[in-house]
Order: sequence, then C-alpha cells, then structure tokens
Amino acid sequence: MTWIDAYDRRHKPTLRNYLSPPAMALLETLNNELFQRYRIKAAPPRYTQKNGWVFPYRLQGLTLFPLVIRDETGFAAGDLIVEEEAHLKQALAEIDLRCQSGFLQKAEDAVASRKEKARNKRLLEPDTRAEEPEALLPGSDPEKLNQFSWIPALSPAELRRLYRSSANGMLDHGLLDQVGILFYLRCKQGIEGFKLIRSGKLKCHHCGSLLLKEEGLMVCRCGYQYAYKGYIDSFNAHRMPGGNALHIFSEFAEKWPGAQTDSQKMNLIDWMIHQCHINMSSGLRMRSILKNLIDAPQRTAEKLILELAYGDPAPQR
Repeated sequence: MTWIDAYDRRHKPTLRNYLSPPAMALLETLNNELFQRYRIKAAPPRYTQKNGWVFPYRLQGLTLFPLVIRDETGFAAGDLIVEEEAHLKQALAEIDLRCQSGFLQKAEDAVASRKEKARNKRLLEPDTRAEEPEALLPGSDPEKLNQFSWIPALSPAELRRLYRSSANGMLDHGLLDQVGILFYLRCKQGIEGFKLIRSGKLKCHHCGSLLLKEEGLMVCRCGYQYAYKGYIDSFNAHRMPGGNALHIFSEFAEKWPGAQTDSQKMNLIDWMIHQCHINMSSGLRMRSILKNLIDAPQRTAEKLILELAYGDPAPQR
C-alpha cells in the first residue's frame, strides 16, 4: 500500500507501523545524528497533495529539508533517497554541508532577531498593571508633571496635496519643505527617544536635560518632573518612530539635511513613502511604519499610500 493510500488527510501517520524495520532503523539513526550534532528534529507533519504527509526538519523555525516517505523500504531527505546505509551516510554528509554553509548561521540570526524584538516590545509595551499614581514632591507644580512635546505626525491631506502638485508639474515648494522637515524632526525625535528608553534615560521636554531612570519621579533641574513609565506610555500613545524600523527612520534623518534641491527633497520623501508601501505590503501589521508618520487610522493611511503608489484618483466632488 502506498504512503498516501495508507494515510489520507484525515488520518495522521504512524511511521513505525508503516516503514519496514530496516527503513525505520535508518530513520532513527538519521534522527539521532541530526539531534546530537545540531539539535535539529522533525516538526509535526503537514499534508501535501503530491507526497501526502511530509515531515519538515527544522531548527529555530527554519526548515532544513522535508522528509518524504517513498514506500515501506525508504524515504527521501530532501532530494536524497535513503534506502540503505550508504545512502544514509551520503545524506548526512550533504546535510552537514548545508548546515555549515549558512543554515546554522541563519538559525542563530533568527534567535537573535526574536530576542531583539522581544526586548524592544518589553521596553515600549505599556505596563497594564495597576499602579498607584506618582506622588508629587512637596511644593512642586502638578502642571510640570509628565509634560511632553512630541513632533506631530503628518496629515494625509498635506501629503496628498504635495504629490498632486508634483504630478501637475507645479510643485508646491513651501509644502515640500513643510512635509520633509516634519518627517525629519519627527524621525529625529523618535530615534533619540527610543534610544534613550533602551539605555534607561529620558530627555526633559522643557530644557533638554538628560535624566537617568529612577524609581518614582525624576526631577529635572528646571523643575519639571517625569515618571519613567509615563514617558514610555506617552511615546507609544503618540506613535513615535522607533522599534524594528529604526534603520528606516535613521536613514531619512541622516539624508534630509543633505538634500538641497527640490528634486533631492522630493526623491527622499518618495523613498520614505516607498518604504511605507513595502512595509505595508509585507502583511506584518505589527511592523507597520505608517502609524509612525501619518496622522490617520491604519486603513486610511494604507489607502493613501496605495493611492500615491499606483496613481491619484480624481478628487471626489
């Protein structure tokens, strides 16, 4: 009986009941070697139309090869058929080569990336635990507690007007500078704020002094007071640029001061909008950078980016 006939989509397979004892011994040796050498093992099987149930061999979420059952006498580790001891040695040698030629490094990079994302999330995620409100110091002014001044995000109307003026051959130079400078200042402030959070600091939004993280209130020499959690909550609430897209915001902030001509400025703004389009098209909404730049609900911002990327529809009357 073929493998697909023995186990259809509704019935999960039992390899020991299907493979012959010699074939099962080869598979057990393969499993033992891969786990001992690289901690690689088979993930839960998935059903395919072509090969029936297939067993992906993975490390840190990355698939090294799929194991396909041919018949009772053997299996295929990727493209390599294993039906006897010599085949198994050849397969292990090929797998060793793949692991040493980049697969293990990719797995390490995946681990590092997940740790960095988790760290960023912990740093910027609002703490929902109930806390007592911070107490003001005796004689202090409640109007000087957690007073932040964030550069605002750009309105969709301004960005749309800029692109329409460019498309009509009558570029609005004042609006060009307005949009570019706002992007620049917001990116710069977000980058600075995000890096300070990661280093356990914050910047007084009144005088610009740096304050070290402390339990309770941090008091600036100018008289303003800040709660570290309040700083993070405000940073998130205003959707300031940072997080995993920090490199995109940093590149814009680095290049904008050097853009002198209208063409250079428009190209740089267009580059940023293109990054928004790429990020949006990835489908990973949690990584969307639209919310960091455009002052609009997610769907409205996405509609605007598509409009700018594929053509501006006629204005509605």
